[in-house]
Amino acid sequence: MTIPKKGTEWFADDGASHAIYGLIRPQAWHHEGRTYIVYMGKMNAPQITYYDHAQRQWSQIVPAGVNPLGDKDTHGAPAMLIDREGFILLFFGSHGGAQKYVRSKRPGDITEWEPMPDITGSGTYPFPVLMADGTMLLFMRKGWHDSPWFEIRSDDGGLSWSEPKDIASFVPQGIYASFWPGSDGRTVHCTFVHDDLTQTPEWENRRHCFYMMRDVDGRWKSVKGDALDLPVGIETAFGKCLVARTDPPTHGNVGCIGVDQNNRPTIVFLHGEVSKADFTLKCARWTGTGWAIWNITRTDDAFDNYCAIFPDDNDRIRVYLIAGGSDTTTIKRGGDLQLWSSEDGGRTWNKEKDIITRAETSELYANPDAVVHGHPDGRIVFCSWHHGITKNIINGKVILKGYRSDDFTHRVFLFGDSGFLGRA
Repeated sequence: MTIPKKGTEWFADDGASHAIYGLIRPQAWHHEGRTYIVYMGKMNAPQITYYDHAQRQWSQIVPAGVNPLGDKDTHGAPAMLIDREGFILLFFGSHGGAQKYVRSKRPGDITEWEPMPDITGSGTYPFPVLMADGTMLLFMRKGWHDSPWFEIRSDDGGLSWSEPKDIASFVPQGIYASFWPGSDGRTVHCTFVHDDLTQTPEWENRRHCFYMMRDVDGRWKSVKGDALDLPVGIETAFGKCLVARTDPPTHGNVGCIGVDQNNRPTIVFLHGEVSKADFTLKCARWTGTGWAIWNITRTDDAFDNYCAIFPDDNDRIRVYLIAGGSDTTTIKRGGDLQLWSSEDGGRTWNKEKDIITRAETSELYANPDAVVHGHPDGRIVFCSWHHGITKNIINGKVILKGYRSDDFTHRVFLFGDSGFLGRA
């Protein structure tokens, strides 16, 4: 059990470098008056807590398993699902290896966990989705960069899982993908990016923005409703799934999706050039005949692509995003957390406010993640980035050292309409 310092804006201060991991979602879920949050903590293991909104009180922080990657690799961050009975499922500990999985022994209870059999022999970046009928879906990459992305399903509360079904593959190239459940509880939205493995470093060669949707019958389709042959290959992606191109020398990163009550997707993705430390966060919406794309704001890091998107039926969109704050491309991640909004469906944007900034705190922040079924007072979770960063002076210049997989001093935050929900 961990008890962080009280009287702070954060609820935990022992997070790993990717305590909240942008590509592994969701990490927070509101259920029956509590916002449950799982984050990567000491030894990169899953740690879970909850905030009781009626009692206005945090629970203890409980370790829920052991990450086999230890303090050598931060890619095994946990993702969460809470089923209709209140059982909590956590998926963690894989980076091209076996997908670890634990289940709470009782509904709503975080104190005891039952280790479950490994779900897959090889996987990375789990994204679980609960459908309205109780079916569980799990999306992830099969192995390393050049591996397909696949889905598996469970019809018995996660006690057993189907064989993997590949849904997208650019082999010998790669894909990064992001998913979000439809507001109807019957569909799943996916945006993905081409990972060009012919160029190095690969994270500066992730290009183009694609979109597809899993329909109510489990079939994958384009935004126009065209059926897609699986796995979706690169030719099909360019022919039927393309949202926007980011050709060399520009590049981007995988986008994020939000949906309104009518199940219309809004995609936010990154477009820019790392050599100039200049990127634009863009908003894409389907008009019925094509993708309309507008600029939100500029940022300076290639990994400022993760955001939390809240569209509504009145063409209002709110986006919690990371922008600015960093004066170097060495880190490639982190900045100020800002809230931006559009009142006209994404055509024009206004910064509502800075939530928390480097200028105020001397910290960087990263990876805002929407809470599933979020309470108004607990809409997003996010983490600090490189808390306590080490500075070296080389040839008269300040060089910020890269993230460490054995650094467990990052802070984790829950934020909503009433501000921060720290440990009071």
